[in-house]
Amino acid sequence: MAGILARYPDIKGWSYEYGLGMAQGAFSAYKAAGKPFNAVLTLRTDDVGMGCAADKLHNPKLKVFYYTAGNSQIRVALTAALMKLKGAKIPPTIVFPIQLQNQSKRDECVKGYPQEASATSLVPLSLLHRMYP
Repeated sequence: MAGILARYPDIKGWSYEYGLGMAQGAFSAYKAAGKPFNAVLTLRTDDVGMGCAADKLHNPKLKVFYYTAGNSQIRVALTAALMKLKGAKIPPTIVFPIQLQNQSKRDECVKGYPQEASATSLVPLSLLHRMYP
């Protein structure tokens, strides 16, 4: 992230997969460069830690949009596999209706959730804590 920022100092936005993992590098790179993190982020993940990290910056110029995963891919894959075991024909393609959420309107920093967990997970909170100790 620091290398990209050094080469392209006027980047206005970033799109990437793993919200918190990439953000930690990005936040550090911008801080080291002495630049405010006034960017637009579009993320595939809705991990709680990303929302909490963004909230801690208290920067209204940082815009974060994330996909509400709800662990949907896992649920669909497991359901399809179980249906196939029972003889159902599973289509080769399953389309997910992606809906980006605005961090400033739907905070993904959910109190009591593990930092690595999906903020929109349908897995019970007690089980999430066992999955992410």
